[in-house]
Amino acid sequence: MTEQSKSGFKFLGHEATKALRINRGFFVLLCVLCVFAAKSNAQREVPQSVMQQIYEEVKTPYKYDMVITPADSTKKIDCPSVFRKGKNWYMTYIQFTGRGYETWLAKSKNLLEWKTLGRIMSF
Repeated sequence: MTEQSKSGFKFLGHEATKALRINRGFFVLLCVLCVFAAKSNAQREVPQSVMQQIYEEVKTPYKYDMVITPADSTKKIDCPSVFRKGKNWYMTYIQFTGRGYETWLAKSKNLLEWKTLGRIMSF
């Protein structure tokens, strides 16, 4: 696969695009097979003991409040999208002010402490 760099982000070349088309066909086939398998097993129930075991494995003791909060109670924040570039994490999110939606950007090193960098798309 070839990669081209543009503004620090990497884009896939032509060979990768061909491979993705082939993989997409395989993915569709896999989805169809899963649907048929699910229909054949639709009558089976998962025992409560198995559900409890899975829950115990995936639960977390860590509970955190909102990591980004609006400046005041008249604003609402929603639709976070988190990505990583280099050593830092970034989050885009929308803020509703009553007048309309704006897109904002925040930065973090540990996914818990966020610094708002500013608005990236206004009304």
